[in-house]
Amino acid sequence: MRELTKIEIISNPDKTTYKIGESFDSEGMTVKAFYDDNSSEFITDYSVEPSVMTESTTSVTVSYKGKTDNDSMMRMNAETKAVYEKYGTSMTG
Repeated sequence: MRELTKIEIISNPDKTTYKIGESFDSEGMTVKAFYDDNSSEFITDYSVEPSVMTESTTSVTVSYKGKTDNDSMMRMNAETKAVYEKYGTSMTG
């Protein structure tokens, strides 16, 4: 039986800026699961935490069967931060 080795966010969600109290919208985000037999598949039944943005939310964590994608999340956070710095906006509006 194949074993899940990692998950990776292939494309970021369309929406990356939120106001306090808004729910995370995964529209446009694609996530892929990789297995120890060198196979992979796109997945949609992953979980995202937190699901509702708060004042202290700076990132979300995508998980699937005990695996999280920390590297892609760090890249997405860096890209989002660069946009905020360039245009003078923030996650809290």
